[in-house]
Amino acid sequence: MRRGLRIKWYTVLATVILAFAITFAHAQAPNTAAEINTDIIARKCIRLINQHQTDSAYALTGEAFQKLMTLEQWKAFNQNQLAALLPFKDVIFKGSDAPVNHYKLEGKMALQLNISLDDHNKIADFNFVSYQDEIKPANMSEDEKQTDLIAMKVLSFLNAKQADSAYVLAGEAFKSKIDLPTWHDITEKQLYPLLPLQKPVFVGSLNGVNKYKLDQLQLIIGLDETGKFATLAIQAYHEDAKKSIKAATDNHLHSKLDSLVNHWLSHYIQTKGNVGLSAAVYYKGLDHYYNYGETASGNHQLPDRHTLYEIGSITKTFTATLLAKAVTQGLVTLDTRITKFLPDSVAANPYIKLITLKQLANHTSGLPRMPDNIDATITNLRQPYENYDVPHLLAYLKSYKATRGVGVKYEYSNLGAGLLGVILEKIYHKPYAELVKLYITQPLLLRETKIDLTATDTKRLAQGYDMANNPAALWIQNATQAAGAIKSTAFDLLQYGKKQFQLLNNPLLPILKLTHQPTFDDGINRVGLGWHYLKDDKDPVIQHTGGTGGYRTAICVNLKRNMVVVLLTNNATTGDSLGLELMAALEKALPK
Repeated sequence: MRRGLRIKWYTVLATVILAFAITFAHAQAPNTAAEINTDIIARKCIRLINQHQTDSAYALTGEAFQKLMTLEQWKAFNQNQLAALLPFKDVIFKGSDAPVNHYKLEGKMALQLNISLDDHNKIADFNFVSYQDEIKPANMSEDEKQTDLIAMKVLSFLNAKQADSAYVLAGEAFKSKIDLPTWHDITEKQLYPLLPLQKPVFVGSLNGVNKYKLDQLQLIIGLDETGKFATLAIQAYHEDAKKSIKAATDNHLHSKLDSLVNHWLSHYIQTKGNVGLSAAVYYKGLDHYYNYGETASGNHQLPDRHTLYEIGSITKTFTATLLAKAVTQGLVTLDTRITKFLPDSVAANPYIKLITLKQLANHTSGLPRMPDNIDATITNLRQPYENYDVPHLLAYLKSYKATRGVGVKYEYSNLGAGLLGVILEKIYHKPYAELVKLYITQPLLLRETKIDLTATDTKRLAQGYDMANNPAALWIQNATQAAGAIKSTAFDLLQYGKKQFQLLNNPLLPILKLTHQPTFDDGINRVGLGWHYLKDDKDPVIQHTGGTGGYRTAICVNLKRNMVVVLLTNNATTGDSLGLELMAALEKALPK
């Protein structure tokens, strides 16, 4: 998703404040009248920020900027995040892409300032990203230099959270493997929490693929014959990708299934940086559990079937189940319009009048992946959803303008799922967490599946790790709870998967079956309610993956063969896609 992050300084951290006088240096000078006017305001604003005169700096901003950020939010960012980076000692003009001037700010960390003015010479846009110098060593070959040029453009777009612009640089081979919605999913879940990507250092190239070191990360990129990238990966930096010591496991390799599972999971767990995982398979009437690695790096504690993980967007299948419950009770229909549950001032927006509950559940509402007013609420990059509450959500919907028709195109939307949860709370007059417990986990005896954890629960929680292998906190959700707030275990999710087809002792079977019925199919995305169907599978396989700041998860259910695969990992790497691959591999290799 392309999100216009206006204030980005809170994405970089420092810990020491030093008092230095500011000096100004120029690699080049602004030439046009517009560049000169913008330059004057830019330097004045940076001077005031260095002097901690936040009110005076805010007085330089215009109406458009102030709609995005209030004075209180401006003060909070300056005090809590920006102050740690001060002072900026050099302000170096680097050029202009009218109407935006670009500067390099020298300080504890080199930043790039982008600033533009409105018609009244007030600041309209003012944002920071990590400064990126071009790195073209003299010993680069011409092919390496061409790849380097694309690499720098991709990094620049990603640091500006312009995922769509970066995707334009991708070639057909890359796009055939990763479509645009998947690219949005990857950039938001895996890359954006790590921004800004640091200054790249060219390491070398092999077989036409350049490698760069980005502090604790590495960029791998290679081009196709048209000059577009065919290979692109940003991952934890390593000299040797494999662990020297074999990870612990309780897989005893007694059966063909055990060996198949081990074949797929051992490569993942032996990759440096990946800490632990719990997998579960239901096949031919039996439950099978497999655990690898550690619950926390270095603690030598093997996970088990009852280890808790954050399951991320698998939560959306629970939300869809609650919608199906409301439908079977006659409280709503799938075609009930969302405006019925919104305040009059919000419901009056013509762009949302045609959106139905079904379209929130199958990602065809036209609503974007995330609302563009969420960035102004972020005070901690590791908690991107913590402050985004229902009033913010309603304010977004009130001014929302659609860019496509309702119900005609698939676009994965955390916003839509979150909104569906808010509406369900209004329908039932109960908090979302209570709805999940009352109508799903209690009837299905899922005692280890919950949103809020007790002190006892946290002792069973696997520590999550981000892409740089740093410990990651559980996400605190507000208005977006219904999109990804649930935690669960391999044991519970396997039971949840089995309930999708089990006839006996299943009080929710009619409700669950309603969530399986396809409601949208464009030839690429086939969706029920919450559930997605696995692509290129001859059998009907419903699936959903999940990703948060420190976890990747997957659940797949073959409705024809009554087979379930669950994979939970405590790393923000590739556990979600691995879960889908494991299901496909087992379907192919195991007898029906």
